[in-house]
Amino acid sequence: MRKSAIGYGRPPKAHQFQPGVSGNPSGRPKHRKSLPEEIRDVLSEVTRVDEGDGDVTKAFAIAKKLVSLAMEGDLRATTAVLSFAADIESHDAADKEGAQDSEFIDNFVDREIRRRNANAKADGSSELVKEG
Repeated sequence: MRKSAIGYGRPPKAHQFQPGVSGNPSGRPKHRKSLPEEIRDVLSEVTRVDEGDGDVTKAFAIAKKLVSLAMEGDLRATTAVLSFAADIESHDAADKEGAQDSEFIDNFVDREIRRRNANAKADGSSELVKEG
């Protein structure tokens, strides 16, 4: 019994894709940016400010305006500026702690390698731990 030329996975010639023609003409959908990505893009755009700063980013212009409002006594602006300043300080402190932690771990690993190599030599074992 001969298998049919038409069936599952074998469409008739008239319904097959023509050479050079895609089966998905619109293609894969483009990546849509998330809200944080959109905001980051808008804030990084350059704009002209009248105060003589020349061309600055929108983020810089907003920050400058926020600080000037805080200096004028605007309580909401003052709260926002102080909140941002506290966040910046906490991130800086976390970065310093992270550097100290990695240095501590590196020192510990070096000491442990030296200790294990000393024990291996004392035992007469040929299994030394490779340093660095």
